[in-house]
Amino acid sequence: MGKGSFYHRFADKAALHDWVTERLSTALLREIRPPQPHALTAQDFRDELAALLARLGHVALTRPELLDLGRMFHNSADAPPERAITTVRRAVNDWLGSVLETGQALGTIRTDLPLDLLTALAIATLTAIDRWALSSENDTATRSAAAATALGVFCDLIAGGEEAI
Repeated sequence: MGKGSFYHRFADKAALHDWVTERLSTALLREIRPPQPHALTAQDFRDELAALLARLGHVALTRPELLDLGRMFHNSADAPPERAITTVRRAVNDWLGSVLETGQALGTIRTDLPLDLLTALAIATLTAIDRWALSSENDTATRSAAAATALGVFCDLIAGGEEAI
């Protein structure tokens, strides 16, 4: 694309980044169909989240271009508030906080830690797992198995009831 055509379509590179972010995030949401937090029950809580992770794994195998959104997400902690990636980050944080809050209300997530701390722990853990999976040179099956095990360990740590540590 020539420079003139580019600036006819996009005001600047940040506008292009926003456009790409919006397209990738819309495609990813369509593929993974995250559950609505308020619709989760104590019986299906962990299974629904495991199914979401399985869909994410499937996307990683079948739609590798969507992995770029993960890379953009992890490299955008200091993005200005008006950028699309900041909106995505806020939506992920809000969704995760709502899921954890629902889990606490259902008794599937521990309640001895404040929700904001649990959310921060979840974001830090999921970020570490995701960054490792995106950068690891292991084959896809090894990455998926290790990520699933790490997520299981984390889920056990935040579980409520008798499973809580």
